[in-house]
Amino acid sequence: MFSRVNPEGFTPEVKENKDNNFGDYIKYFRDVSNKVLPNLKESIDYLSEQRERDPDYFDDDELSESFEEWKTIMKEKISELFEQLKDMRNEVKENGLAPYVGHDLSNISGALVGFLELSLEDFESKKMEFFRSYMERVVKYWDRYWVSLEDVLLRGIDKDSISQKYCNNFNIDSLGKAVSFLATTEYDGLKRDAVGKYTKLKDKKVDVDVDVDSLKDELKNKDVKAPTGFVGNFIFNAMRNVFQDRIEASHVRLDIKIDKDSNQFVVRIIDDGKGMSAEHLDENNPINKSIRRNNKKRKKDGDKELNTYYIFEEGSSGDSKDLVKKKSTGLGLANFAKRITSIGGTLRVATRRKENGEETYFSNVDAGDLPPLEMDTDHGTVFEVRIPIVDK
Repeated sequence: MFSRVNPEGFTPEVKENKDNNFGDYIKYFRDVSNKVLPNLKESIDYLSEQRERDPDYFDDDELSESFEEWKTIMKEKISELFEQLKDMRNEVKENGLAPYVGHDLSNISGALVGFLELSLEDFESKKMEFFRSYMERVVKYWDRYWVSLEDVLLRGIDKDSISQKYCNNFNIDSLGKAVSFLATTEYDGLKRDAVGKYTKLKDKKVDVDVDVDSLKDELKNKDVKAPTGFVGNFIFNAMRNVFQDRIEASHVRLDIKIDKDSNQFVVRIIDDGKGMSAEHLDENNPINKSIRRNNKKRKKDGDKELNTYYIFEEGSSGDSKDLVKKKSTGLGLANFAKRITSIGGTLRVATRRKENGEETYFSNVDAGDLPPLEMDTDHGTVFEVRIPIVDK
């Protein structure tokens, strides 16, 4: 009866007994992103259009019966999503993954649960316009939340590597929407509030070069061999890090392209900040080795151990103040070099110090025939992630 309202689109498979199986959550919420929410938005838009054209559209008995059936299915699936989201949040906390979620993602999660709860209340009271408004907010917030949370769940499965079974069906639409949310709603909110670590954000220029339609055309019948969340969460952690006052950058750029010569999906984040030193990118730098040696004595004496400067180590933020005061959890890029290596990807970093022009380069693998990673700023840092592209 409703040609564009497909109840079958609201049926992702759910296993009742998860028993801390984050893989089941990943499958369920991938289905939500790929099937449920797109179908939900299309359905709401369609029904609203019909009501605007003809206020008496649902007066017909046959139409009313079909509409009531649709509402029953909608309520069931939204209620299921609401409960699954709450259960997953609890399970993430119970399994010690809360630090990986962070304050920003917790806020988005709370908003999503709130919007779903309010939408169900309005559904019950038949306030369809309010229902539509709250569900539109769910759709708006969803990709930013899910793209990050998928990576958190993957860390819960294995914090050092990623199974190949999760490296399929890369969702460029979800990534594009999540990046757009970060660069608009999230960025504007941080800039407007200008508190804590982001008091100077209003003075930073942020450019995002992500043409989703062009990327989709170039990826037709192809797949990026990585979980969407793995790539997305790298972008979010790196970008929000540059947003902070301590980076001292005036310009931040995000570029996402396809390198046809190497057949790779390429993400670059460039800033003109103060740059990093060798100890930030070299795990075995003498400074980091000295910290580890001293930690053995500190541990023996019962003192708190210090983090190294190496940015891919848990607890490190690459900031000397954080090293002592433990201001940062240092989890954003933790083990990233190991994880990207496990899926056949490449991570390269080039940095130049503002104070002395010192240059440092990092690559997790031999760069081989890849073009040199060059900087187009006098000082700052370039992060580059390359993921293989394969035929579907």
